[in-house]
Amino acid sequence: PSMHTLASRGRPSTVRAAARAILALNEIALPAAEAGTRMNLPVINVGMVNGGTVPNATPGRVTFTADIRALDTPTEQRLVEEAKSAAQRAANQEGVQLKIE
Repeated sequence: PSMHTLASRGRPSTVRAAARAILALNEIALPAAEAGTRMNLPVINVGMVNGGTVPNATPGRVTFTADIRALDTPTEQRLVEEAKSAAQRAANQEGVQLKIE
C-alpha cells in the first residue's frame, strides 16, 4: 500500500519486493550459451522498472519487465517458471501481492 515515508518503517514495501525479485531473477542459473552462435542465449534481462509518483511516499504499485529468451522452447518455459516462482517468493517475503502479466 502507498503511504507517507514517515509511516513506512516496518511495513510491507512494493519497492523492496521488486528489488528482491529482480535480484532473484539475476541469480537463476542459466545453461551455457549455445556454441557457434552470435547470440548469448539463454538470457534473462530486466529492462524497465517503474513505480512511485513522489519522493516522500512508498509506491502502492511497482512494475518491472523481464525479457526471457532461449533458443528452444523447453528451456525458455523452464526459465519463465523459475522467474515466476522467484518473483512470488519475493512478494511473499515482503507481504505484498504479485500480478504477472
